[in-house]
Amino acid sequence: MKTGVILKKLHRPDLFGWSVFNEERNIDFHGTLWVHPAGNVLIDPLPLNEHDENHLDSMGGAAHLIITNSDHVRDAARILLFTGAKCWGPFAEKEQFPFDCDGWLKDGDKPVSNIEVFCMEGSKTPGELAILIDETTLVTGDIIRAHEGGRLCMLPVEKLQNRELAVNSIKRIAAVKSIEAVIPGDGWPIFKNGHEALIELPKKYSIQSRPDNSLIKLTFLIISISDAFRESFNQVFSRTTSIFDQAFFRALITNS
Repeated sequence: MKTGVILKKLHRPDLFGWSVFNEERNIDFHGTLWVHPAGNVLIDPLPLNEHDENHLDSMGGAAHLIITNSDHVRDAARILLFTGAKCWGPFAEKEQFPFDCDGWLKDGDKPVSNIEVFCMEGSKTPGELAILIDETTLVTGDIIRAHEGGRLCMLPVEKLQNRELAVNSIKRIAAVKSIEAVIPGDGWPIFKNGHEALIELPKKYSIQSRPDNSLIKLTFLIISISDAFRESFNQVFSRTTSIFDQAFFRALITNS
């Protein structure tokens, strides 16, 4: 992995991001910093070099560190050592998490003012979190991502624990109309029309509804009736033809 430009200012002055390019997937991985009056918040932090550690320190360090899932631990353990931040992890992954956290987050939790937690069911880990900041900026872990600019995608279906639950989780977040920006942990950020992008995302992956069983039964009934009618018609036609044939031959014999 190659380190890119770090601690870049994002779409608003209190949000920063930094990236590491992943050659295998050909996308950037992102860490997010929210400069918060009550203590700064790091989300899924990537490694920081000395310059950027000093930059973070100049902005007040970090009071909270949120890890969205056990595959996004990244450089959290080391950053916790020099920041002293309170660590938050997904409650549903508590038993198998790589290290102990100070707190465990569930759906609907608000560990910091103006942050709301969403639990993303069906993803590759059981308790993945998405973090909504100020009701306008959504920071995601693995399930919601962007492999091309301006368009969201979902974690590959083969990596999901449950596709239907995953799609429903995305639909639930998409119902928040105030979302303007989406910052995925993996892939391109979207800074405008985030709600619209979230609305479009589940349409690509929704499971087609199954036909109504009653309709299937009715179709088979019509086919059966049709077959029976055809068979009866053929029998009647055959008998009628035979009668006319016999009458025709009798007439020929009589006239001759």
